[in-house]
Amino acid sequence: MGRKIHILAEEVSNQIAAGEIIERPASVLKELIENSIDAGATQIDVETRSGGISWIKVKDDGCGMSREDAFLCLERHATSKIVSLSDFSRLTTYGFRGEAIPAIASVTKFSLATQEKGTSKGIVIEVHGGKIVQVNETGGLEGTTIAVSSLFFNVPARLKFLKSPRTELLHLQKQLIFSALSHPEIGIRYDHSPGGKGRWEKGEDFWKRIYSVFGETWAKELLWIEKEGEGFRIYGAISKPGVGRPSREDMFFFVNKRPVESKSFSLGVIDAYRNSLMKGLYPLCVLFAEVSPDEIDVNVHPNKKRSSF
Repeated sequence: MGRKIHILAEEVSNQIAAGEIIERPASVLKELIENSIDAGATQIDVETRSGGISWIKVKDDGCGMSREDAFLCLERHATSKIVSLSDFSRLTTYGFRGEAIPAIASVTKFSLATQEKGTSKGIVIEVHGGKIVQVNETGGLEGTTIAVSSLFFNVPARLKFLKSPRTELLHLQKQLIFSALSHPEIGIRYDHSPGGKGRWEKGEDFWKRIYSVFGETWAKELLWIEKEGEGFRIYGAISKPGVGRPSREDMFFFVNKRPVESKSFSLGVIDAYRNSLMKGLYPLCVLFAEVSPDEIDVNVHPNKKRSSF
């Protein structure tokens, strides 16, 4: 009898990985911004077209990469954040050019331009559907710029599940807000076409970033809270009693500065306001939980939206 078991081609395995990590344009943006944060960026510029379906570009002024690392980051299971299993209990970073990059490159037309700080030359690598199509040397770069176009161009079954550009833009903007709130010290500029432009200045503190994200009117309706206990700290801003919004979408939660979706968090906050808000209104909150990295597992969800305590 012939052999029935075989090893998947790398192109196929990368697309399977992409299916777990990349749900929509906002998933791509999340991974690229988190890599920029880990690279020590102080300024991140984002450009999108058609809700990110046709184009996403993320430019940062981080540490950049050497030629060797630029090629390595396109390989599956390449990462800068872990070496051994024990590192999973000490994770304080997001990824840094690892893990998600080959998955993204396998389902897009992908361009990576990077130059390591202190060097005179950089590299530009173009990848179409997981295959390197062009490599060039360049100079004068600062940090890393990744441009992604034609999301799911080679996986039409995935493409048809994307929503309208307007809907995808809403998801992109929420991802930008998550990044802006979790890292007020980093400047973020964005240019959506269509959708408008905006910016949050670098070097802001928590309250300045709250004002610039939500506007002065809403920022004035927020209160600071903070609670510390054994092995944890919870802090952030919540709306005053009686002040609410008609959507749960304005509740933002972070664990060790990583944005998370948590029914426990949201239901707990909503329950706390049950006697102080009219029916149909929900509190606005930006809440951070800090715990020891070995108390959580951020890898229980493929795109790390949920954490296990």
